[in-house]
Amino acid sequence: MDEDLKLVFLHIPKTAGTSLRETMMSSIAEAEVCPERLDRLQQWDPRELAKYKFFFGHFSVDSLKCIPGRKKTATILRDPRKRLLSWYYFAKSHSTAHVENVAPELRTAKYNNLIDYLRVEGPHVPTMTQMLGAGDIGKAKENLSIVDAIGLTERADDSLAVISWQFGLPPLRSMPKLNVTGERVNDPAFEKEPPVREPLTEEIQSLIANLTEDDRYLYEHAKFIFERQFKLFTEALIDGRVQA
Repeated sequence: MDEDLKLVFLHIPKTAGTSLRETMMSSIAEAEVCPERLDRLQQWDPRELAKYKFFFGHFSVDSLKCIPGRKKTATILRDPRKRLLSWYYFAKSHSTAHVENVAPELRTAKYNNLIDYLRVEGPHVPTMTQMLGAGDIGKAKENLSIVDAIGLTERADDSLAVISWQFGLPPLRSMPKLNVTGERVNDPAFEKEPPVREPLTEEIQSLIANLTEDDRYLYEHAKFIFERQFKLFTEALIDGRVQA
C-alpha cells in the first residue's frame, strides 16, 4: 500500500456506507482514520488532516480539496427510490424524545405519513446529485466519472471487493448489513418497534419518481461505471494480480 496516498470514502446517507466502513476497519488502524464524519473538512487545519490516511464521511466532492496530498476516492450509490424510502423509515423510526431533543430536522418524517411527507417536504436528505454535484446532474456525472471506485448497494459484496482492491487493502468480500431500520431495539434513540410500512399507491410512486428523477439518471450512469470497474477487478483476479 502506498503510504503517502490518502484514501477517501464519500458516504452518501442510506447507501450501506456504515457497513462498508465497519468492514474496512478490520484492516485499518483507528489512529489512521480522520474522526471527521460530516462535511466540515474546511474547518480543519490542513496540517492536521495530513496526519491521517483514511477519510470516511458525508463529504461533498468539493470539500476533498481540503485534504492535502494525492487521493483515491470511492463511494456507493443506491437505487434512488429505495434510498428515499429507506431514509423516510429510518427517520420515522427515531424516538419522539430523540427527535425533539436531538434531531428536530426529523420531525416532518416522524409526524407525517408517507404521502404527506412527500407532498410537503420532499426528500429531507441530500440527494445523490446534490452530494456529488451540488444539485447539477451534469457535474455529478462528471465527478462520478473520476471516482476511483464506485459501488452499488444492491451489489454490496462485489462493491466491497472493488473498493478494497482500488484502495490496496486486503481482499474483503463480505459486507454485513448495519444501521438497518428496525434492528436497534436497545438504542434509546429509536422506537422499540419499527414503523409500519405503508402501501405504495400510484400517487406515492409518482411523487417518488418526480423527486428522484435526477438521481435515477445518475444511478444508471453509476451502474455503467461499476460494471466496467468490476470487469477490470475480475480480470485482475483471474490473472492473479488480485489475491483471492
